[in-house]
Amino acid sequence: TVSLFLDGVRATQPVALPEAMQGKALFPVVNFKNVSVHTNFGSEPKCQLPFTCRTMQQMDNKDAVVAPSGLPGKDGKYEVVFPIGLPDEGTFDWLDEFLAKNPTHCELSDRAIIKWAESSGMRPPMVNSWKNSNDKPDVNFGIPMMDDFSVRRVLNAVVATQPRNYVVMEVKANLVPSERGELMKKFNTPMYKKVAQVTMGEPAADFKKTILDELLKQKQDSVELAWKIRKAENEREREREKIIKAQKLRMEEIRKEELNRRKEEALKAVADAGAEVQEGEVKKEEGDAEMKAEDGEAKKEGEVKEEEVKKEEPKDEEMKQEVKEEEEEKEEAEEPMPVVELTEEEKKQNFRKKAVSDLTNWNLSSQIANFSLPIAEDGFDDVRFTWSKKAQAEEHFKAWLLRQKILCRMEDLTPGDWFKQRLADWQKVLTEWHMTHTEWNDPVKQAMRKAEAEHAKAKAKEEKKAAAAAVAAASAAEKKEGEGE
Repeated sequence: TVSLFLDGVRATQPVALPEAMQGKALFPVVNFKNVSVHTNFGSEPKCQLPFTCRTMQQMDNKDAVVAPSGLPGKDGKYEVVFPIGLPDEGTFDWLDEFLAKNPTHCELSDRAIIKWAESSGMRPPMVNSWKNSNDKPDVNFGIPMMDDFSVRRVLNAVVATQPRNYVVMEVKANLVPSERGELMKKFNTPMYKKVAQVTMGEPAADFKKTILDELLKQKQDSVELAWKIRKAENEREREREKIIKAQKLRMEEIRKEELNRRKEEALKAVADAGAEVQEGEVKKEEGDAEMKAEDGEAKKEGEVKEEEVKKEEPKDEEMKQEVKEEEEEKEEAEEPMPVVELTEEEKKQNFRKKAVSDLTNWNLSSQIANFSLPIAEDGFDDVRFTWSKKAQAEEHFKAWLLRQKILCRMEDLTPGDWFKQRLADWQKVLTEWHMTHTEWNDPVKQAMRKAEAEHAKAKAKEEKKAAAAAVAAASAAEKKEGEGE
């Protein structure tokens, strides 16, 4: 539980710790709004408490978690690392490896804020929106200061007063000079050494091995999950078959009980028939003969039924044996857990492909023209190239830029004067075409065109007829003149 005392007097009743925080080391945090509070983390309490309690300074090592001190380097300065890498090319994987090797460095990123929140028992729901990325996750805790990342502003104000080694993980901002400069302003004090860590080009061998091991683990986990689903389905199928077979056996038992009942009835009928035969000895010979005949038939029927029961008994045993053999066969044929290996194509991969990208498509396309590598004029105290040397890293960066400019949709393109003029000309021609098309489809004008065409056709026919008559008249005149001569 957690209790609050004010000048030695209990101010609140004990509050139970959340389940996610029980059994863990807790760092005391006192937070009030618009109030100045004096807290005592000394060796002795300021006031006498109604119970015995050790202070922070009196804490035993077994009740505490000793963290690295994060002392400054040999030059007396704390190191602030700015990782500069290409989106989806091992950015956060490199960061995880770096933090594992340098536990004194504290990560400053939205990812770190979410991890701290989850460690405090807050569980954000899964999101699948176009705004979600590894660099800027789109979360929904249901708490305004968490959802709008106001806590980021508070954190930025605190880091300037809390000197220690930091890793400022901002994928987009660290690639854009102006935003990179704004981040560096928070550490413009002599106690900090600002380092640009460029992670571009061909990764180191140990990083590749880590990535391949992670790829193999992901592939194995995926195959194992599918195998467990198949195994569970087979188990359910076996259970269903067991239930069906149990029902069949029960039906056989019921049938057997019915046969036993019929057998008992038959035996009883035989006994009753025997008693009737003894009583019939004092009767007439006709009745005696008739009873003997009935007695014979009853005995014969009882023997037949008894034989049927005896024949059915082995069938039950055979069915049980068959069920047992089928179960043993299925147990022997159970699929073993598969073991996978990486293909040759997968072994050539340098980076993992994650479900969520480091940057959204809109962020990448709108800022790609501003991306650049760090230079001495940016204000860094040191520029380190982790994987490839400077020349190879620059070549890799240029090749990546050209490829992305081909693949990315440019969201911030604006048309120039030449395009605007050509567009206006095209729209004018298109409007004329639309007007011509509309006039052509007008019914009234279609009728007028049809009438004009018929009139022109009739006129041409008359002209042709008149021309033919003129030719005929001319021929007749010529012929007449020839006869006169």
